[in-house]
Amino acid sequence: MRMRKSILIFAAGFSLFSLTIGCKNSEKNNQDAENVVENVNETGADAVKTIESDVKELEDTDVVESGTYTGTAEVVDAEQKEIYVRLDNNKTIELYFSNDTELIQNGESVSFDAMERGQRVEVEVEKVNDQLNPQRVTILE
Repeated sequence: MRMRKSILIFAAGFSLFSLTIGCKNSEKNNQDAENVVENVNETGADAVKTIESDVKELEDTDVVESGTYTGTAEVVDAEQKEIYVRLDNNKTIELYFSNDTELIQNGESVSFDAMERGQRVEVEVEKVNDQLNPQRVTILE
């Protein structure tokens, strides 16, 4: 009888111990899940800020005179074959590529797929009314 009582007490104690450990792990898992949700929310907020800044940038474009300019590709839209270039004089121009636009990298013609955001470019544009037509775009880096 004593042995049975000891086993029951041990089993009850072990069950209580297991339950306590399980609750502690559950609390840790809940905290981990909350951290993941918080990180996702922060990442999502950063993405929204980036998109908002891109949209603002797209709205604030300039028209410059015909000529050759150097700057950085801020937005590259492969679907529209369009780029936004922040010129070294802090103006932003919008360029839609046509079939006649030359795209050069390392002295060779390349496809639009070679364009990436952040690349330094030299653009030769022709101003027609209030639109800039890119004649040649050279990827500098």
